[in-house]
Amino acid sequence: MYAMHNLNKTIAFGIVALLIFPVLFVYFSSGFLNYLSVRGFLSSLGSILGLVGAILLSLGIILSVKTRFADKYLKGLGGLYDIHSKIAQIGFSLVLLHPIFLLAKYAYDVESAFKFLTLNGNIVHDLGFLAVWFFILTIVSTLYISLKYDFWRFIHRFSSGAILLATLHVFLSPSYIFEKSPFLFYYTMTFMSLASLSWIYFAFLQNLGTKKYKYQVTEVIKKSPEI
Repeated sequence: MYAMHNLNKTIAFGIVALLIFPVLFVYFSSGFLNYLSVRGFLSSLGSILGLVGAILLSLGIILSVKTRFADKYLKGLGGLYDIHSKIAQIGFSLVLLHPIFLLAKYAYDVESAFKFLTLNGNIVHDLGFLAVWFFILTIVSTLYISLKYDFWRFIHRFSSGAILLATLHVFLSPSYIFEKSPFLFYYTMTFMSLASLSWIYFAFLQNLGTKKYKYQVTEVIKKSPEI
């Protein structure tokens, strides 16, 4: 079990490295990182963290849709969900850092900082704002709160729909990065679009046409106090 856990961790970090390498390569080789000021540096760093985090979160959601390929090469459902969890947590951490670093732009403007931290009527900003809070709800309800499975499953399925909001946020953002590098735009949007479609399938279409059976537990035989 320990060896399998380590293998899943290795696979997860290997996938992360492969996915983010082209993003980091294009980002740094194109001179997008602003070294002219602390605020400029933190702001441009926030942009790249947002891109990488969005890609990883998207992959986490894509992996949550069970496929024969994933089942075969990721060591069954246990391995699949273990890797899904690790990649999604890394992606969430980076997405959470995205607005924190962008906040550096408003270090000397309290009014603008307040607007940045709240819903302010700007559709692009508000989509990102809501997406971050829904992602926070997903992670907190999964890792830090003990809930009944059915209720947790409902929250997880509902809040994971934040990927749709995040996809629209990225698509509509007037980013100079995407203007200078269409590759980054299409690379990011490919993963986020697939994740959005995966969530729609998982939330609404997965059980359509599937034959369901009703079961009832009629007896519980205890083998020992622990089992």
